[in-house]
Amino acid sequence: MQFRNWIILMVFLGITGTTTAFVLDHIRSSQNSTAPKEFPEYKELWEEVAALESDGLYRKALSKVEDILKKALTEKNDPQVVKAFFYKIKFANWLEEEDYVTSIASLEKVKDRTEEPLRQITHSLIGLIYWHNYQQNRWSIYERSESTDMKEEDIRTLDIKTLVSRINEHFDASLENPELLQSVALSDYEAIITPDSADFSLRPTLYDLLADRALTYFATSDSWWGTPQDAQTTCRRDLFESAANYISLSIPITDSSAIGSNKVLNLFKDAVAFHLDDKDPNALIEYDLQRINYMYMLSTLPKEEKDSLYT
Repeated sequence: MQFRNWIILMVFLGITGTTTAFVLDHIRSSQNSTAPKEFPEYKELWEEVAALESDGLYRKALSKVEDILKKALTEKNDPQVVKAFFYKIKFANWLEEEDYVTSIASLEKVKDRTEEPLRQITHSLIGLIYWHNYQQNRWSIYERSESTDMKEEDIRTLDIKTLVSRINEHFDASLENPELLQSVALSDYEAIITPDSADFSLRPTLYDLLADRALTYFATSDSWWGTPQDAQTTCRRDLFESAANYISLSIPITDSSAIGSNKVLNLFKDAVAFHLDDKDPNALIEYDLQRINYMYMLSTLPKEEKDSLYT
């Protein structure tokens, strides 16, 4: 599945910890044409952090970031909470004070004490950390068996079935209450978004950002571990239909297809339906092209027939 290589913020400002680098590389955003929303008091605080970092005073920088995080949580300034949290992980990684286990624990604490939509954002980020661990350690994870020695809170002991189930649960939770997420403009999070060549018309809401991340994960075989794909789905011609017709199709979710192609195609249905009547068609076109490309890759129809449906 060919998704744009957009990135969400901050930290390819230089975060090199493996956890944060992966997380931030895989959340996508774009550049808004309007002026960014300014929080002058935070701007000054982040300038202090930057100065401490420049001088190599990472422990003092970490302390300053923790102060910013407390302030942002108190003020319910979600973009600044996200930014502060990742700088916290960044400096903790550099100081070798934080690993996968503690990073997840820190995010769990943020998730449990915050309201929507920050809760959905943290679910997405936790899912990313789990997924990165899976990708980096898949062969050793495959060798683990289900055991009473498994510690639920320690990612290093989880067997493959438990780990994949947990990743799936977090990405599912990241899309809870879609109506709320769809009402939040992604430009509200400009404080934590790095510019790119596109604009917010492709992913105009927080829902789009989180759905995009979930689609990227669920479209991989990582999420399908141990799950057979629905043979009836892979040979359906109607799944190449126009957007307006596609959203009215039935794509059953059964126990065997809850994770896999049917789930991905239903996520595309939700996203396409959300943008179907947009005045600006860019987001709809983007999702629909991704949907058609995914179906082309998935389909078991003869190539000539797929080509005729694709064009």
